[in-house]
Amino acid sequence: PDPEPSSANAPEVPPDFQKVYETSFENVSKKDDHRLTWEFSHWFEFAAMHKEKGGSGDGEGGARMWVETSRVRTGKASIGLELFDIEKSRRSEFIVFPEKFVRDEYYASYWLFLPKEWGLYDDSINWDWYEIGNPYSTVGAPYSAIHIKNPDKNQEVFDVVLSGREQDGKQFNAAEKRMVVPKDRWFNVLFYVRRDKTNGAVRVWFDGQYIGERSAFPTRHSSKEKFGMSIAKVYYSRGDKVAHRIWIDDFTLYARKQVTKPDAPADAGKSRR
Repeated sequence: PDPEPSSANAPEVPPDFQKVYETSFENVSKKDDHRLTWEFSHWFEFAAMHKEKGGSGDGEGGARMWVETSRVRTGKASIGLELFDIEKSRRSEFIVFPEKFVRDEYYASYWLFLPKEWGLYDDSINWDWYEIGNPYSTVGAPYSAIHIKNPDKNQEVFDVVLSGREQDGKQFNAAEKRMVVPKDRWFNVLFYVRRDKTNGAVRVWFDGQYIGERSAFPTRHSSKEKFGMSIAKVYYSRGDKVAHRIWIDDFTLYARKQVTKPDAPADAGKSRR
């Protein structure tokens, strides 16, 4: 069937969640190759190719990030990422650590921009892929991922997939949708995560369209507590030698509202005569 038309609107976050943080990256600057002058805990990762797959570098020199002022969705700044030499850097990844703002349940919304020439260009495999983000990760696995794969001949229609790995490394594919991937315009990514050692859940929306979910499975590590999420990522098949760029703007984080119990009346517990 033909893919559904894309939407420029962001889905609504349920009213029982409240906004706990938002930024359009105004007044930030590049602190060093891996960090911004930004109060939110974060890291830009350019990890090297695994040695067992032929890598010999340290991840530096083939990727970069920068504060962009000429391509923005709102305000005067966005964040750009690029991977230009896959032999030196295996990825260009914007990781945030939201523990200061959320605990076990959250929604994250942000806007991405892919250039019009973006596509998947590895002819050596029969399922080309690109990982564009991770709704949760606990110092590695378990993690979930948003993949784009299987382009049509015109590099317009792709499969957008909610996938990931269990704590033991076993891979899963939870849902996928055949759709036009937007290029040369801003589009929204929204996901929901419930972190739990047995009863976790993850749901993903991409350019306003619901991709799917997985529930009743572990989304937290059985012992490790530190977690993060990748809100913009350039990570793709090793056989693709084309430089790739992505931009991110307008990041918002939501947590479930805390239910407050009303104060007990002053005479509560006293017997009445």
